[in-house]
Amino acid sequence: MRWIFFLLVLANLLLLAFFWQQQPATAAVPVTTLNVPSAEQRLQLVNEARTRLAQRQQPVAPVVSKPRLCQVAGPFMDQQRLNDARARAVAVGLQTRVKRISAPSAEPTEYWVHVPPQANRQQARKVLRELQSRRIDSYIITQGELADGVSLGLFRNQSSAENLQNQVRALGIDVRIQVVSDTQDELWLELNEADIAEDLLQRISDGMGDVRWKKLACSAG
Repeated sequence: MRWIFFLLVLANLLLLAFFWQQQPATAAVPVTTLNVPSAEQRLQLVNEARTRLAQRQQPVAPVVSKPRLCQVAGPFMDQQRLNDARARAVAVGLQTRVKRISAPSAEPTEYWVHVPPQANRQQARKVLRELQSRRIDSYIITQGELADGVSLGLFRNQSSAENLQNQVRALGIDVRIQVVSDTQDELWLELNEADIAEDLLQRISDGMGDVRWKKLACSAG
């Protein structure tokens, strides 16, 4: 009976060895190497990322549109001539607008005699006292581009202004004359187009005196 027992044990060992050999080998786990960037490399990456972000966020320059141009004729010396030219333009299907422009008068109206601005108000007072001691009517200019200068008056006649200028210069004081002109309203006719045939423009302004044509920015509205 003992040999039967040992025979069974041996059979079990053989079966165990057989099944052990039949099990698949455990797959090897691949090893991945992780490269960790250095502090200098990380700083470079951050800087590159900031540069790309700044480039994306750069503001786009606004597109500035050019003003629309219109043909403008003038100046007209009187309202009647302007009305006649406007009627001719309307007759050929053009839209018109009347423009009033303030312009300096062609003739000077007054001559302002003055001492140019001094270094300070104290120096201006010194010049004023010198002039008044010579019985020359004058006062300190307190505002504008000629502040701290001294005004000697406005004259309608140019020769009177020049006589006073020579009198003050004889005292060793720098004195100047500024021409003062009034403004006057000029009448201009604006056509609501820029590209108009030259012969058509001449027909509209024919017989209107020294009226000239030019292209200007169209009026608003």
